Amino acid sequence: LTPELSALLKDLLGRALRAQRASLSHWLEPALAGDFDRVVAIDSSVINLRDSLRTTWKACAHARSALKLHAVINVLDFQPHHVRLSSQTRPDLVGMSHIRKWARGKLVLLDLGYYSFKVFETIDESGGWFVSRMKSTTNPTILEDRTPGPGRFMKLKGLKLKSAAKMVSRKRLDVLVKLRNGMKCRAVGELDPEGTWRFYLTNLSQDDYPCAQISQLYRLRWQIELFFKVLKSQMSLDAQTSLKKHRVELKIMRVRLSPEVSEIT
Repeated sequence: LTPELSALLKDLLGRALRAQRASLSHWLEPALAGDFDRVVAIDSSVINLRDSLRTTWKACAHARSALKLHAVINVLDFQPHHVRLSSQTRPDLVGMSHIRKWARGKLVLLDLGYYSFKVFETIDESGGWFVSRMKSTTNPTILEDRTPGPGRFMKLKGLKLKSAAKMVSRKRLDVLVKLRNGMKCRAVGELDPEGTWRFYLTNLSQDDYPCAQISQLYRLRWQIELFFKVLKSQMSLDAQTSLKKHRVELKIMRVRLSPEVSEIT
């Protein structure tokens, strides 16, 4: 197992991932195939390493080594679309640096670790779509109330989203908002049984995806959590004992190509 072999397998893996993207297998594909090339979720997971690798992959804790596995997973067939390794100390958004190259035609489901108005704007400008949970610190201005059904007698235009949510008696809100960077998008909110609003930001069309469907789409993001869970619990990805960088990379690549990954669904 040499660094040269590791480089060769990296190249072969890239070709294999490109070939996997040409296949459709999930039962939801027929319903979404006309709208998106893929429905992908983005997240990262930390893998602990031997202390001797801390100069290669720095960990947040002292005198330890850990890498962060950034992954873009097709939630409809559970296959990796993009994968990148970094030190644990690198922010999650490092995995989004090439988003313009692959976002076109895809629906991207974003974890809060990848929450960025710039990311939303980049996906939109690239011809892609996004759904993201809205951070509690975000409070955009409402430009238009698009909520269907009764209860629209109250004028919400010009109000802050959280102020409007306190005033209305509805259980759902679907409004056009302006974010801090000037971008316009939909903010879709649902009131849970405990009386707490949960908001999502998206650029999906209301005609094609009404507010009741946005949270259901976002739930597909859980697939990437299952992906990491299986890699660690069933395929021992977290049991890294090697002292050499290329051996760690080889093990991660071997796991990613394993047929067991495609059987998780």
